[in-house]
Amino acid sequence: MKNNDYALFDLFASQAPKEIPHWFDPEPLHESKPQEPSSDKYAKQHDPDGKNGLLRSLNSWKYDSYNFDSKTESIGRTFQDMMENYYTEKAIWENKNQIARYFQWRWYYAQQMLKERQNWI
Repeated sequence: MKNNDYALFDLFASQAPKEIPHWFDPEPLHESKPQEPSSDKYAKQHDPDGKNGLLRSLNSWKYDSYNFDSKTESIGRTFQDMMENYYTEKAIWENKNQIARYFQWRWYYAQQMLKERQNWI
């Protein structure tokens, strides 16, 4: 980019349409998306033979409920903590990516405008 193009780039970026088109799908941030804890894997670790019904209990887990019986109470609560941490981390990750998308759209728009300008000069 030439020196005088930076001012135009900033101008075009500031004039990008407010609504980001649905087709604009930039790369997500380089941070990896949080992985949801697997109830199957967790149950196999803590109740390998399935006698305590941990898998059934974990699969019926709700975000705001404490539905564990006395046999799996502490193990279930640990899984609940893992899930709550996952939802928190996922919300933070999605928020950061939404912010990045906002700026990436404006930069993409400005680049396209500069390319189009070159065709007319």
